Amino acid sequence: MLARWSALLLAFVVACGRIGYEGRSNEGEPEAADDPVIAAEAEAPVPNDEPVPLEPCGDYPYGDGADGAFEVRFESTVRVNPAIVLEGGAAAGLSELSVVDFPEPLREGAALLFWQAQGPQVSARGETTPFDVDAPPGVGYYEVRRVASLEGDRAILCTPLSRGYGAGAQVVAVPQFSEVSITQESVLAARSWTGAAGGIVALMVQQTFRLEGQVSALAQGYRGAEYVNVSGEGCGPAFESAAGEGAGLGYNDGIGGSQNRGTGGGGADCNNDGGGGGGNAGMGGTGGLRDGLTPSMGGRSQTTSQAHLLLGGGGGAGAGDNSIGTSGAAGGGAVWIRAQAITGRGGIDASGGEPETAGGDGGGGGGSGGTIDTASDAFSIDCAMVRAAGGAGAAAGFGHGVGGGGGGGFVRIAVTAGAPEPCLPDVSGGPTGATGNPGTAGSAGVAQVSDGG
Repeated sequence: MLARWSALLLAFVVACGRIGYEGRSNEGEPEAADDPVIAAEAEAPVPNDEPVPLEPCGDYPYGDGADGAFEVRFESTVRVNPAIVLEGGAAAGLSELSVVDFPEPLREGAALLFWQAQGPQVSARGETTPFDVDAPPGVGYYEVRRVASLEGDRAILCTPLSRGYGAGAQVVAVPQFSEVSITQESVLAARSWTGAAGGIVALMVQQTFRLEGQVSALAQGYRGAEYVNVSGEGCGPAFESAAGEGAGLGYNDGIGGSQNRGTGGGGADCNNDGGGGGGNAGMGGTGGLRDGLTPSMGGRSQTTSQAHLLLGGGGGAGAGDNSIGTSGAAGGGAVWIRAQAITGRGGIDASGGEPETAGGDGGGGGGSGGTIDTASDAFSIDCAMVRAAGGAGAAAGFGHGVGGGGGGGFVRIAVTAGAPEPCLPDVSGGPTGATGNPGTAGSAGVAQVSDGG
């Protein structure tokens, strides 16, 4: 009995000590870090049977399970992916990494996701044709590397990086649980995208991921443009609103007008016009007009033949002079899951956000859906509960421009034991604002469901 309780205590300490997480109550107030429960169950060792040590550089497609069992319950919201900005980038062939600034301690065998979440400019403003993100600079590229050993403040990687990473890249700690349970009304969530880090939920589950609640990266992608009230009515630089944040381009840099900003929805040229929706796999919709002649452009769409993790573009801001216009909404974040089995009645959501309703001013554009990427031996979640949809544009008062709808995102579900039939994830484009002078809806995204991990 003493050996069993010792094993239980050791497993609980491992689960709590190795993975940093952040909890919030159902009312949104911060909780103490030990409030969300991590349940770790360990079998008593067989007498005279020495445990087999884990190989840090072993082949574990669903993780080594060394971070123990993990449970989110009591209607909590928990975040488990500490990250650091990859300052100065990293060259292909990099085999060690400074972890002195990592917010949580790492261990031998830890999994690190190197991710080019943002990057240098990938498209000029004002373009409407899709662009191929497989070409350099490769926004959305990622790879997972394990830690062979820790030497002071350096992590030695088992395998060198296969490609280089530039400004806008981050390194995300990926927990490797033995099993996971998310109960009803509980949420495993992405940390907010700051413009440099966050925006992703990433985890590996050696056995079963039981999902009755939610995995959420809802509106955790590229940021929507902020509404700024102006004085008087008219068109031109003094009356323009800003474009949303998009892949490879700046944010709130003082450049306004109706042209999009890569995947970020365009702002307005004139007072009282609406902002464009963000883009990702689908292009964002245009904003509605009142005073202007040129609708705000939706964020540009992206194409890829490879597995990228692409954040949804943010919506453009509405324009106005009555302090009741609205900002654009944020795009959806990214969700990356590798688990032996994914089961339950819950959902996974990386949809774009929806701005507040505008009054007698222009409405903001909806955010685009982000990216969901799962691989497992078995997948039995209702695919309709897997969403990377575009957010609706803001409604506006009578005669004022509404926001354009956000474009749909990317969903990839790979199942080695056979894909569920039928499986239709929601990658729909968001509608334009419901009232006011109409814009257009965002276009649908891309869903891929396949046999094979």
